[in-house]
Amino acid sequence: MVTIDALREAELFGGLSDDELRLIAEVAREERHEAGSVFHREGVELEALYFLKSGRVRVELDLDLKPHLERSTFLVDRLRDGAAFGWSSLVEPYVSTATVKAEQDTEVVAIDAAELRRILEDHPHIGLVVFRALAKVVGSRLRHSWAQLAGAKGLAALSDRYSYPGATGPGTHSR
Repeated sequence: MVTIDALREAELFGGLSDDELRLIAEVAREERHEAGSVFHREGVELEALYFLKSGRVRVELDLDLKPHLERSTFLVDRLRDGAAFGWSSLVEPYVSTATVKAEQDTEVVAIDAAELRRILEDHPHIGLVVFRALAKVVGSRLRHSWAQLAGAKGLAALSDRYSYPGATGPGTHSR
């Protein structure tokens, strides 16, 4: 069984009481993954939310920008201890938005997503704390991803050249 101390280290669970953490610990398990193993691929339905205990994972997107650039795998981020991934297991349609791979031997806490969603619905305070933290994580990663994409292979120039009226986000503009 996963300890509440291990859960306390996870970026989404700050502010939860020991009793609240115990509820989550009941649906969590520890896992070890070898370097190179894939936790999940972009576009697949997720069954678990993960927290990195030790090691490092890489978050990747498969980009197809033809005819302007060749298909390539884009490194979005490298995550370290305490980081959550598989967060889209909590948000409909529960499908992965990226591929996540172990960059080195890795230990994680895996939490059954369906059971965690039930806990979040049954215990509104837990849901509020977790989704507030999740919003910060997603926002931070989105900003990081935009910065990474804008600098990758001249995409900033492509973004300005091929943006359209009404588009929003970095590199978009009204004409």
